[in-house]
Amino acid sequence: MKSRFIVCAASALLISALGGRPALAHHSATATYLHGQVVKIEGTLKEFVWRNPHSFMKVEATDEKGEKQMWVIEGAAPQQLTEGGLTASTLRAGDRVIMEA
Repeated sequence: MKSRFIVCAASALLISALGGRPALAHHSATATYLHGQVVKIEGTLKEFVWRNPHSFMKVEATDEKGEKQMWVIEGAAPQQLTEGGLTASTLRAGDRVIMEA
């Protein structure tokens, strides 16, 4: 469980690092993503989509009002995640995750 948290945190850092580099973007990151603020999401992983050109994670988290929210987090391509130590089975539906980016 601890290793999953570390991998998840490392993935979030990788995602935020890649998102902040407009020279690497192939679509408008500013129009699509939150910039200039840190977002912390604690919740349950509902789905981990391992595909090109981007991976996705769906995380259900409770907001400050106690209402459940579904977050869709776009990640790097599978090749980049593999280089960072992740596999398609590293994260599974039902895992408790903390994302900060």
